[in-house]
Amino acid sequence: MKLQLTKITKQKVEVDVEFPIYREQDLSSEYCLSVRYTRIDENLRAVHIYITGTNEVEIEIEKHYNFDDSSMDYLLGRGAYRSSKKEFESALEQAKGIINSI
Repeated sequence: MKLQLTKITKQKVEVDVEFPIYREQDLSSEYCLSVRYTRIDENLRAVHIYITGTNEVEIEIEKHYNFDDSSMDYLLGRGAYRSSKKEFESALEQAKGIINSI
């Protein structure tokens, strides 16, 4: 028996990118709400803000972001991962508020 299957292959491509890249990723589960906001600048510095629920925050700073083999939409903040400067700054203000409440 022969089946027709879809084979997905990865290949390196060169794309034009406008910086900064803003990305939002919903990491929520049935147990908790969690969203990660990311900003990557032209020097490939990345700031990731994780906000969980209403009172937990984690901030991660990368001095050199590595573009791995994730989907192009994820890497470039497109489609379901699209975000904006306004959303990132709002997440940053929310993170500051959580930190200042300690």
